[in-house]
Order: sequence, then structure tokens, then C-alpha cells
Amino acid sequence: MKDTYGKKLYTCKCGQLTEGYLWFGKIKETQFECSKCGKWLGYNNLKQDKPTSIISIRTPTKNR
Repeated sequence: MKDTYGKKLYTCKCGQLTEGYLWFGKIKETQFECSKCGKWLGYNNLKQDKPTSIISIRTPTKNR
């Protein structure tokens, strides 16, 4: 699998969102400094986007 370079968002305890560019293969070792308080942000501070779940409704079809 090819290693890609991209942007990730990190959340700090002070409420600041910090974005950083990194190689996805080294995501656990890479750290960024918060621009507001100066704390180091790592893998545990990644912003997690929770996907919304949609309930599907089964509609009647022909020949059923």
C-alpha cells in the first residue's frame, strides 16, 4: 500500500484546533505544537469525525 501525505486535525484541551500535514504511515510518531498554549499534540489528540448513520426503509418491489 502506498504511503500518502495529507492533512489531519488535532484538538487541544484548551479548545484550539491545530491542523498538520504528515505521512499517514508515521501518524503515531508525529507530534505538533498547539498554536495557542504550546502543548504537544499527538495521536491521542486526533479529531475523530463520527459518521452519521441513516436508517434505510425497505420499499416494496415487484414480484414480492
